[in-house]
Amino acid sequence: MSNFQWRRFNFFEFSKEVQGGNLAELLEDSVVTTTTSGRGHLILGDSSGFLHYLGRNDLTATTLRIFDVAVLHAQQLKQSGICILVGLDHHPSDPNISIPYLKAYNSDKIDPKTGHPNYLRSSKIATNSDVTALAVHENQNLIALGFGDGSLQLWRGDVSRGRGARLKNLTLGMMETSVTGIALRTGAQGTFLYASSQNDVYSFNVTTKDKEIKVHLDSKGCRKGLAITVDLMSETHFVVGRTDAVYCYNAECCTHCYAFEGEKSNLYWFRNYLVIASSSEGDKDVVISIFDVQNKFIAYSGEVPKVSALLSEWGNLFVLSENKLYVLIEKDTQTKLDILFKKNFYDIAIKIAKNQRYDADGLVDIFRQYGDHLYVKGDYSGAIDNYCKTIGQLEPSYVIRRFLDAQRIDNLTAYLQVLHRRGAANEDHTTLLLNCYTKLKDEDKLNEFIMTEDREVDFDLDIAIKVCRQAGYFEHALALAKKHEKHDWVLKIQLEDRKNYSQAVEYISKLDPLSVEKSLRKYGSILVSVLPEETTEMAVESCKNGGVLPEDYIHLFIIKPKQMVTYLEKIIELESDEVSPQIYNTLLEYYLALLPESEVKVLDLLRTQNCNLDQALILCKNASCKSGLLYLYEKKRIYDEILVYHVREGDTRNALETCRKFGDEDRQLWVSALRLIPNDPNATSEIMSEILERIESLKLMSPLEVISTLTSTSGATLGLVRDYLLKYIESEQQVIDENQRAITEYQAETEKIKNKIDSLENGPIVFQCSKCSACSKPLDLPSVHFLCKHSFHKLCVASFSDNENECPVCFSENKNILDIIKSQESNKTAHEAFHYQLETAQDGFSLVAEYFGRGLFRGDEDLLSIINEAAKNMSHDKSILNSLSNNVGLQSESRIRMGEGKSNGSSGVLSYSSEARLRLDQGSMNTNKNVSESRLRSQAPSSVPQTVSDARLRLNEGSKVSLCSNTSQNSNASSQGSKSRKSLPENDFNPFDEEDSTAPFDKKNPFYSEPVACEVTTLKVIDSSSQLKQEEASGNPFGNDDNDEKDDDYDESLNPFS
Repeated sequence: MSNFQWRRFNFFEFSKEVQGGNLAELLEDSVVTTTTSGRGHLILGDSSGFLHYLGRNDLTATTLRIFDVAVLHAQQLKQSGICILVGLDHHPSDPNISIPYLKAYNSDKIDPKTGHPNYLRSSKIATNSDVTALAVHENQNLIALGFGDGSLQLWRGDVSRGRGARLKNLTLGMMETSVTGIALRTGAQGTFLYASSQNDVYSFNVTTKDKEIKVHLDSKGCRKGLAITVDLMSETHFVVGRTDAVYCYNAECCTHCYAFEGEKSNLYWFRNYLVIASSSEGDKDVVISIFDVQNKFIAYSGEVPKVSALLSEWGNLFVLSENKLYVLIEKDTQTKLDILFKKNFYDIAIKIAKNQRYDADGLVDIFRQYGDHLYVKGDYSGAIDNYCKTIGQLEPSYVIRRFLDAQRIDNLTAYLQVLHRRGAANEDHTTLLLNCYTKLKDEDKLNEFIMTEDREVDFDLDIAIKVCRQAGYFEHALALAKKHEKHDWVLKIQLEDRKNYSQAVEYISKLDPLSVEKSLRKYGSILVSVLPEETTEMAVESCKNGGVLPEDYIHLFIIKPKQMVTYLEKIIELESDEVSPQIYNTLLEYYLALLPESEVKVLDLLRTQNCNLDQALILCKNASCKSGLLYLYEKKRIYDEILVYHVREGDTRNALETCRKFGDEDRQLWVSALRLIPNDPNATSEIMSEILERIESLKLMSPLEVISTLTSTSGATLGLVRDYLLKYIESEQQVIDENQRAITEYQAETEKIKNKIDSLENGPIVFQCSKCSACSKPLDLPSVHFLCKHSFHKLCVASFSDNENECPVCFSENKNILDIIKSQESNKTAHEAFHYQLETAQDGFSLVAEYFGRGLFRGDEDLLSIINEAAKNMSHDKSILNSLSNNVGLQSESRIRMGEGKSNGSSGVLSYSSEARLRLDQGSMNTNKNVSESRLRSQAPSSVPQTVSDARLRLNEGSKVSLCSNTSQNSNASSQGSKSRKSLPENDFNPFDEEDSTAPFDKKNPFYSEPVACEVTTLKVIDSSSQLKQEEASGNPFGNDDNDEKDDDYDESLNPFS
């Protein structure tokens, strides 16, 4: 055989008769006619119709009878438990006649009654010829049968069910002999049926039903048992063995062949191996050869007796010979590799490791050993090839150290290049490779490495450029940087190495805006020093294109003031509406540095109002720019600084002009002028007189403050203020005289009021009013008279007043006075609490701030919380505590004054000034006119909020109301009426306080007087006949005149007049 030229190894171990003779006893006189395997069983069919299932445990057999006569063919599907069988059964009517049947069993499902595989189907095969071949597709939809007459049957349908199957008859040729082998295989182009006879090999495309396409593959066939299918090879589907060789086919043609000569009895495909049983002439034994057709070596070769069948299961190869079962066990991968390593067959070891899907670390170790072996033999190129396959796993330094010799620099270069292509090179590797090129002056290889355009970059660009620069290959570094758009490196080479500034500017101008910004930030200062105009234009253009703030380029022009001014002016012209204040401030700073020729530009820039005024003020002050300072002082309204500036400069006239110009807006300028100008020797008496006149007219300072201010100045004399003091003393004397006249008037008015009160309390009162003060109609009985000399019809009192004991006309005035008194009392107590806390507090300022925030000085509604808190801190003073607690809820005087002058709106809330303030204001308006207190009070509006009860509106217990009947004989009626006197209770409490009857009526009240006995006269009401109806007022004053009986609803105990 020509296969002896392949290397031979012993990768299998042969075990004799693993069944121990049990198989021969099982078969007895029968012969194994077919074999198959799968799903954990070896399946044998014999000539007696029995099927034997051999399990893994000691190959124990399970036997069941399938056919009456014999089992011809069997195929166990790999992906399911279905086993398809073809055999012979007796004819139902004639036992001497055998009929072929196709049966299906499922070995995955065991019948619980018999313990045998589950029976699925049985179909009679319609043929007059022997069944010579069987093939079942793994998709369980196709079954192919070959016959001795050269015909084929293709069954379509579920192989586990007999119904619904459709039969298609196919033929190999006109004069064909028996079919020797068939196979079903699905590939990329569809599903194909391969068939071989003794003369030919065919393929049928059975992908589409009823459109089968036959292709003649070869004019030579094979004997029975020498046609098999291959599952693991993509290019080969069907293998045929002949005496001269083994041929491989696909759906179109014969792909290749292997020259394995010899008479072959069996072919079998086991894993990646082709197993051939062959014999030579005269030899009784059969040689079992196991070929690795991919790696081209013989894995095993051994002799056994006559071979009946080959089959595999559980990873082992079984040989059936003369009813005996032998097994070939493949050695593990590591054992095989050790055998190969000992013989230095590293190439085969690598192939085996790849086929066995060896792990990456194991493969790398094999490559390393192979490389070491070749290195020792002197095959450096081969060694480098194997070392390159270890990249990523083996440390590169292991290889580099072996090839550092200058004689092997080419091999090292090749390894480093592969290292870069794999992306496993670091900076040191790139540096080493480029140094190899540069030291050898091999520009061709350097260009090949860095200038290749048809491949991706497989090295660190920065390191490559850096090494080229260090070696002096500036052109290579520049070309590499430009090619890969390394802008930073391009500019470094142009500016630092080549000193070509113009090309650098040209290169930057062609970049995108973002790259231009980065380049100018980094190299702009260098370019400005060499090419200022071009760099300035480029910076302005970069700002114009957007995305860059003009402030980002300011630092570039620091060393070039004129270029800085040019740049900033162009930026302002370009974006005047969007420029930030920083640009204007910077431009102002550089304008100030160029004074005095740029003074006009400074003022123009300040007038744009785009500069930061505070920063501009600092800049102008540091630069001593007079015009800028004065403009900014005026703009910021810092007028006193203008005054100080003129005084410091000795310009008194302009200082006075400043006071005249801005004095109405800032009156304190005159005070500052009084303090500053006298120190100036140029100050004249006219200037000082004008200053003092303005201070006096605006009342900015008192004379003592003026004298104190002038005393602290060194240039002031008494002559400057003599006229001012004389004039002030004269005006003050006039005020004193005016006040003396007011005091006299007030004393006279007070005496008049006291006399009036005395007459009201002790003297008789005569009512002479003949008309009702409400309706202006003549009075008639019954009528009501008040001590204020107002008289009303009784019905008018009820109509115009809510309280019949109060005069409707005087009610508003009395109520206003009471409100003022009570607000003063309330404020008095609140202020007392405030002063008490202020005296005892550790931090008086914080206390004042708290009272301000809580509204004490505004009279807010939260006065209750303030007073309560103050009362808690004054527990030692019971009198003050009682005073505070009984005056809660009243409005302060300041609150009342706030509403003064408001019209009678919907709110109905008005406030009034105190009596003293009213008198003072009235005296200032007209000192010669005497106004009575009652007139002052009557000038207040009449609308007052109804927040106090009617009883509280009474001034004192001394208020008296008299109910009288007006007759033609007033004096007689008053003298003849019955009189009764009552003394009012002498206590300190207000008897009319409905809200709090215990509230004290403070005797410090200026309207309070000691209670006196009040005579209440009850007058009889005279009817039209002038006859008195009653003698005493003890009856019901509102009863019926014509009925002597008392009213049912009248209770005499409730009569207030009884």
